[in-house]
Amino acid sequence: MSVERALKLFKAVVRDGGSSSIAVIAKEQNVPLSTAQRWIAAFERQGLLVQSGQGRRTMGLELGELAGSDRSDQVLRAAALPLLRRFARANRTTVHLGRWDGEMVSYLAKASSGPAIFTLEGMKLEGYCSAIGKVLLAHLGAGNLDDYLAGGPFIALTHRTIITCEQLRDELAQVARQGFAIDDGEVQEGLLCCAVPVRDQANSARAALSMSVLHSGKQPAIPPMVEKLTGLRLALERRIFGTGADGDRP
Repeated sequence: MSVERALKLFKAVVRDGGSSSIAVIAKEQNVPLSTAQRWIAAFERQGLLVQSGQGRRTMGLELGELAGSDRSDQVLRAAALPLLRRFARANRTTVHLGRWDGEMVSYLAKASSGPAIFTLEGMKLEGYCSAIGKVLLAHLGAGNLDDYLAGGPFIALTHRTIITCEQLRDELAQVARQGFAIDDGEVQEGLLCCAVPVRDQANSARAALSMSVLHSGKQPAIPPMVEKLTGLRLALERRIFGTGADGDRP
């Protein structure tokens, strides 16, 4: 690798912010596309760049941390949204990416194909009653979880909502063991949600993904939902945390 040329390309990609494809930037920098692809892949493996769409890259989480700036929400959203949109279209469902923010779930990204769900990007919701919130709560750590549960008992949004601290603690322990969470009508009657954690290289849950389905009467099968979400999770983890990209090559 010509270090100076590779770094010049790298800086051009970061400045571009995901607006242009790597093919376009490589041409502007007079770098052969195959060479640019190889260099970009190396930066991705180090978490310095992340995919943000078809052939596009933007600043990765590692680079933001090195620079001392917290752009993690923007990076997560940019990397996840193309995958979420593809997943929603393929499965005729609604899918979310969320993070824990204070004592609430912050919805960073949403993609929907099918019946409308009330959630919006940028909104915050209580964590105790939703699948995505349960996943994030289950990975808070004992001390932080104790602080959160001390605020209970919680408000029942439906007759299915778990409201006692004891029941919620048991539910979260099960979520941690099985690796996913379910909310069947706890936020809204007839709304079934399944969620899984998004983990970094250190196996820490940095965010969570949820899949939502409206139904009346018979509950949709849970294992297929978990399997589909797990595939999406793995693709997103590869994209964000530099452990090898899939799809969307330059």
